[in-house]
Amino acid sequence: MDLYGLLVTYSEQEPLITKHCFGDCGKISMGGAIITDFGALMICCQKECPYEKGTTDDPIGVSEMTGEPVYLRALHEVSSPQPSQFTEQQNVQKEQS
Repeated sequence: MDLYGLLVTYSEQEPLITKHCFGDCGKISMGGAIITDFGALMICCQKECPYEKGTTDDPIGVSEMTGEPVYLRALHEVSSPQPSQFTEQQNVQKEQS
């Protein structure tokens, strides 16, 4: 499983991470936060992200907890995100609740 690091200390990314990762999605891991040369990263395990602008081609490091590669993910604002397997799973979970 690949892990995706979100740079919460970068001023252009922080509002998007707060809105989408902590708000809309809610699956960002605070317990998996790591400190890198880039700054503090919160970890996301979701391969599909409707707000993803892009990811690094190569891992920027390895999670000390899991040994899995960590890729840097950047977000961007979109007016209406494309449905993905992730959002479809969220809708099913909400309906079952």
